[in-house]
Amino acid sequence: MVLAEGVEATYQAPDRVQQVEHGQGPPAASSRTGRVSTSGPYPETITKIFIGGDVYEADTPAGQVRAFSVSSRCAGEQNVGDYVLGVLRAVSVSSDVRTSGDREIVKTCG
Repeated sequence: MVLAEGVEATYQAPDRVQQVEHGQGPPAASSRTGRVSTSGPYPETITKIFIGGDVYEADTPAGQVRAFSVSSRCAGEQNVGDYVLGVLRAVSVSSDVRTSGDREIVKTCG
């Protein structure tokens, strides 16, 4: 599913979500020779894989090999899969659900 410009998510199981964000990395500057040299911004991809209570994250310039780091999820931290499931749960228990913008979702119970 594509959620916002440059963000993709894959819901794989109740405890597995892959979230990929495409954007621009910040420019870098160097003055090693006494002259300031800059580069960027450059295309960058952030990949987050949520498995149970762990988050695997790689933040790399586009086209380079990803090196993942792992950390524990913070209490209450939501990923895109958690958010979408919350919206779907709200739709399932509500008789009238509306979204912002030009689209409207209406669930009728009968």
